[in-house]
Amino acid sequence: LNVFSAYLRKLINIGNWSFDLRGVYQNASNSALRVPEFAGDISIYYTKDLFKKAAILQPGVDVFYNTSYFGNAYMPAIKSFYLQDEKKVGDFLYTDIFLNLQIKRARLFLKYINLAYLFKDFSYVTVPSYPMQDGGFRFGLSWMFYD
Repeated sequence: LNVFSAYLRKLINIGNWSFDLRGVYQNASNSALRVPEFAGDISIYYTKDLFKKAAILQPGVDVFYNTSYFGNAYMPAIKSFYLQDEKKVGDFLYTDIFLNLQIKRARLFLKYINLAYLFKDFSYVTVPSYPMQDGGFRFGLSWMFYD
């Protein structure tokens, strides 16, 4: 079983704007391994120093895409994935919006995942018959102490 994979990544900074581009092309030699031909994501964010560089604010958006393919199906009774050729998965944009704030050693993040959920688009799945995760709000706090 061989998988050819080519990965590219480029970070582009234009002023306070940053564009982090990542993409992968992959091709499996055997149909037993199902992978999308292309998968890529981009992070676009704006970085702003606040309060004489005592804080850093970063609002942004993450967008993920992969081409459609016959993904493996899941059988809960035996807790296993199996090959299927009936329904393709993929070929949609998965979008998150976020806000990062760093104040000295503390970091706070706020994130809304699956932005399409707000627009009631439930037509995409990660595994046949299993829809993607509902939209939701995530947050976290990280505090770096002295060593």
